[in-house]
Amino acid sequence: MKFKIPIIQNKLIQNFISIILLFLSCFFIFIHSYDLLTLSDWETPLGYQGDMWLVLSLIKGYMDGTTLPFLFKIIPNLNAPFNANWNDYPITEEIIFYTTGIIARFVGLYPATSILLFLSHFLSLVSFYYVARYFKINLFLAISGAFIFAFSHFIFLRGIGHIVVGFVFHIPLIIMVLSWCYQQKIMKSTIWNKKSYIAIIIAFITGMFNPYYSIMFCQLLLFSVIYYFINKKYTYIKLPLTLILSTTFSFLLMNLDTMIYGIIHGTNIAFSHRNIPSLEIYALKLPDLIFPSGYTHLWGKISEVLYHSRTFLKGEYWSPYLGIVGILAFLYFIFSNLYFLFQKKFNKANVHFWHLIWIVLFSIVGGINLIIGSFGFTLLRATNRYSVMIFVIVLLYFFIFISKRFSQKSIIFISIILFSISSYEELYPRFKWHKSDLNPISEKIIDDQRIIWSIENYDEKAMVFQLPITDFPEVGPLFKMGDYENLRPYLNSNSLHFSHGSNKGRGDNDWQKQIALMDSKEMLSSLLGYGFKFIILNKNGYEDNGSLMLDKLKNYTETLYETTDLVSLKINDLTFEKIKPIINFSHGWSSDEVTHRWAVLKDAEISIHNFSQYERNINIEFDITSLRKSQIDIYFSDEFISTMNSQPGDFKNFNYKFILKPGLNKIKFKGNKYPILAGKSDRRLLSFALYNLNIDIDD
Repeated sequence: MKFKIPIIQNKLIQNFISIILLFLSCFFIFIHSYDLLTLSDWETPLGYQGDMWLVLSLIKGYMDGTTLPFLFKIIPNLNAPFNANWNDYPITEEIIFYTTGIIARFVGLYPATSILLFLSHFLSLVSFYYVARYFKINLFLAISGAFIFAFSHFIFLRGIGHIVVGFVFHIPLIIMVLSWCYQQKIMKSTIWNKKSYIAIIIAFITGMFNPYYSIMFCQLLLFSVIYYFINKKYTYIKLPLTLILSTTFSFLLMNLDTMIYGIIHGTNIAFSHRNIPSLEIYALKLPDLIFPSGYTHLWGKISEVLYHSRTFLKGEYWSPYLGIVGILAFLYFIFSNLYFLFQKKFNKANVHFWHLIWIVLFSIVGGINLIIGSFGFTLLRATNRYSVMIFVIVLLYFFIFISKRFSQKSIIFISIILFSISSYEELYPRFKWHKSDLNPISEKIIDDQRIIWSIENYDEKAMVFQLPITDFPEVGPLFKMGDYENLRPYLNSNSLHFSHGSNKGRGDNDWQKQIALMDSKEMLSSLLGYGFKFIILNKNGYEDNGSLMLDKLKNYTETLYETTDLVSLKINDLTFEKIKPIINFSHGWSSDEVTHRWAVLKDAEISIHNFSQYERNINIEFDITSLRKSQIDIYFSDEFISTMNSQPGDFKNFNYKFILKPGLNKIKFKGNKYPILAGKSDRRLLSFALYNLNIDIDD
């Protein structure tokens, strides 16, 4: 970066001072926008609801050192009495959570999240400024544009809860790299030059962040490959192909743990796809780029009357808005390029104009993404998020136009006007010059911490059962209880172990749903047998605010602490000699399909945990079938039991008595045929299935 400072001739010092000035300016705007004016304000997170709880939990895993990048994700403080499995949840952006987790070790979990959000603004500021100066945009416009982008509607609205979507500092860089791929001077030279190295690094970094942006980057690079191939400039293909490979490699590297886990344990169908309706609901709508939602200024009120109050399909409609400056830039970019097309001067149309057209065609409701989704690829659900790429493209080239066509004095005036418009729209409503008297987030966290302290006063390492029982992750609200709300106790404890928090679809927490169906005394005595001494109940998860459940438990528990929505209970001493074992479908199975489960691998396992100190007699019965003629060998604790010969559509009955030893026991199924495609609309690979599984304990 090249601020021209007459007194200081050393460019390195100039660049250092430039970064410091940008940092201080960005920090000033940030703390006033988010009301972080005192050190105590930083102790409270900037959100405490919905996806924010998930983000905080991911950071906490790295902060505690229980998870590391590239390795399997096992969380020992969740899914008690076992460990939580987070390996089905793809986390491409591990670098974000890992870095914040390291910071959190020094400053605490909640302050670290605010530092992370500041970095998302500051890195976007520096990135846009650098790219703007590379495109020879006037210094004042580059600074103005950098602040407009860094504190844009998109980044503000995404916040911490959607930090993986709002971390967009690399988007100006990939727009710059895409422009290089069409510059003859760069493409004629050997691939191994300075810009090529920089481009490869940027591509690698892009693959480490949100897949929405990396996938679109690769699509746009592919167009340059096709262009050069059609024009028989085969040597020019090297760079864009290398960039695609670099992006793909880093993406695969970041998701390698999830992919390997899926290969070892089978695909978890609960994570394998999104549905077609979500591709329609969360797709881009062009009016959302222009009409703001929730604004109090005149254009916001007009937009509400003209559009938002009358539209039917509402997804993430609050996010794509470009802002007034963005709308001006968008209109300039569209009409200036259309002018060249009408004049039949196709070679003068900006290459990013064609990119923008593709982004819109791909992202729009009913667009190309939906066509692709119809064939099964439904990963890119919320294509409205590509609005940020549109914003960067039009903003850069709007400023390039101003830099070329106006005098220096005019540019200074225009820069001030554009920044003032953006500030009035985005910054002014958020600026807090005085600390708020009451922070509801802080009050809620204090209540949550008191719930935790009420248990830790008895036992700092206790196991806590959570009610109501909810799956993890992305299951939606339960009455007034939000998604991920059962993670709140985990966030505020360093040593307690909680029953919630293992990936849905693997069956390792199905026992919780079964135990919830017991009468209160049997449930509590069983929980004691499993090692649970305490319960945290979220009243929001019940239609009657938990009154009936609390009434059922009151004769066998002691209330330790109660807030507006949480209650901590201590379980009284009860007998539990006949506690039932916990059964987990621990390896190679589909999710529960009510009457049956399919094996998604050639081999599969059922784990039975006997919490009694004595041996137990159990009788296991099931019917077994398969998609093709198969032989399945059954083992119990590595001892061969029986061979089942299965035919498609033929159900063979298995009935056998086992002796459960204290601790972990395993039933292993070893097939001789690999899974095949289920057929029809079911795209799973399946081998054999267990129907009508029944396990009786004979004491």
